[in-house]
Amino acid sequence: MIDKLKITEKITKIFLLVIILITIFVVIFNFFFNKKEKEVVIENEIKNFNYIQVESDIELFKTEFITLKNILDKDDINYEEYAKSISKLFIIDFYSLKNKTSSYDVGGVQFIYSEFKDNFSLKASDTIYKYLNPNMKELPLVKKVNVISIEETTFEYKEKEYQSYKLFLNWEYESDYGYEKECILMLIKENNRLDIVKKTNIS
Repeated sequence: MIDKLKITEKITKIFLLVIILITIFVVIFNFFFNKKEKEVVIENEIKNFNYIQVESDIELFKTEFITLKNILDKDDINYEEYAKSISKLFIIDFYSLKNKTSSYDVGGVQFIYSEFKDNFSLKASDTIYKYLNPNMKELPLVKKVNVISIEETTFEYKEKEYQSYKLFLNWEYESDYGYEKECILMLIKENNRLDIVKKTNIS
């Protein structure tokens, strides 16, 4: 009788241990791997140019987006100012990883030329965004972008020459984790819209 009770107690303890382990596993899995995609909430947009600003964008992006909206609201658009603004927005969104949800949540894609968007996203997901985890503490957040120079030039693509702008930019982070801090961007003008066609890292 005593042996039976001991066996029953052991089985009960093992059962409880298994339940506890399963519970811990489920909690850990849901916390790290089973996060639902956040609903995208659009707060501001520039409809004629298909630019959007969403709720999860950082404050610096939201402020610069208003600047871009004011530039594009004018009848006579200043394309140098337009180029500066979307270049800043691209840098802010692409290099601010702190507000991103996964390695596939690549920032700045809306400012990339349509034919290059897929390749750009894939490359980013396999490099700077590769090990991104929203639970990581040491993720960069851009706090300031400077346009050092801008030059009007031309860019040839598929045997067609486009009016273009070449910009040299550098930027600062809230905390320095060794990410890039400067680059050259090439933008082309097509149907009154500017898009980034080339990004050259300097450091």
